[in-house]
Amino acid sequence: MSAIVVDVSSGRAAAAAAVLRAMVARNQGAPQRVWITSLEAELRPLLVQDAELEAGVSRIGWHKEAPGRAHFQGCPNLEDLRSILPVFVCRTAALEDGRRDFERHVTRFINKAAPRTAQQAARDFAASGLWRAGEERQWRLHAFASSLLKNLAKATRFRPALGPLFQASGTLRAQVTAVSELLLCTAGLREAVDLWIFQGLGCQKLWAPERYVVCGFHRRRSALGTDWGVLPPVLLRRILDFIFPESQPAQRDVTRSMPLHATETEVALIFGHLLWNCPKALWGVWAPTALMVAETLLSRRMTSFGPGEAGTGSPQPDSSRVHQTALLLAVLCGRLLKEPLQGMISRATKLTDKLKGAVAGAGQIEGSVRHCVKCAAESAATLSDGEAMRIQTAWLRWQSTRSLPAVTYR
Repeated sequence: MSAIVVDVSSGRAAAAAAVLRAMVARNQGAPQRVWITSLEAELRPLLVQDAELEAGVSRIGWHKEAPGRAHFQGCPNLEDLRSILPVFVCRTAALEDGRRDFERHVTRFINKAAPRTAQQAARDFAASGLWRAGEERQWRLHAFASSLLKNLAKATRFRPALGPLFQASGTLRAQVTAVSELLLCTAGLREAVDLWIFQGLGCQKLWAPERYVVCGFHRRRSALGTDWGVLPPVLLRRILDFIFPESQPAQRDVTRSMPLHATETEVALIFGHLLWNCPKALWGVWAPTALMVAETLLSRRMTSFGPGEAGTGSPQPDSSRVHQTALLLAVLCGRLLKEPLQGMISRATKLTDKLKGAVAGAGQIEGSVRHCVKCAAESAATLSDGEAMRIQTAWLRWQSTRSLPAVTYR
């Protein structure tokens, strides 16, 4: 029915990747309803654009009731589904020799650099001349960020299924240590990684309404020539890119030739690894970023979390946002216990309380997601108690200095 080789950017390649992810989830013991719901959500938009593929999947149990409500009747046979999808993918726009060589160096650095030699290896890579200048440098910065998330996503799929979450968060310590050294000595690389994390978590789409509101407000005020209206559009765009970053042209170009094959939950887990293992210099930058991402996911996409349509009892697809937010808050609160940052503790604990409230009012929730929420709640509770103890100790110390008897000199 379908070709054995397709372009990496085609819908059939994405469908094959979705089936493979469902196989991994099934083999790791995920509940049947969970991986079926996730697979259905990924296949719906792809099958709408490919009638031939939809006809083939229909023979394996795919049922189309109404637009946006197609689903499998019963448990699909993933092996049969995989057999009608492409086996190999290729890139239509082949990379130039220089870019292909750069991609090989990036993969070797991420996977082979050891912690004890990471600093020297990072300096050598940064000074190697492979980064070029101008627009080509921007392309290579984003190519590195894409390769980083892709390689770390592969490693996170083999993380321990049992044990404390923070123990699992240390499994990529060697890779994160090496990459962190390179981020600190290569200008613009951390910012590129941040943009790919935002894209992988869907934050840029969630920020789009805010950007539209600000642009509309600026347009109305510019007609009146008051307050925000006096700002030139170029300056307003720079402000918006700082507050609500959107993808850059170089990032979109890299996405076409090197698409990010990672789910949003996998990207959240990768960001958790980076937060847990990064040095202090990056921790001071990434902690506020993680808090901003958690606030975005929590406030904009979890309002519809809970039971699905009446009578179905199935969770909404947005329940995955609970998992992603809990992963980030668990790691964020856990590291704040070791390395507190000014102004972060109260915001993190309040956000965790909001997460607990959203989960408490929900219906059925997966055990793995509930475990992450529990880890985040326990870390936030310990963090809150420690903060209260520090405030109390400081208050008592201040009171003791005020109550000391006056010393009389004769």
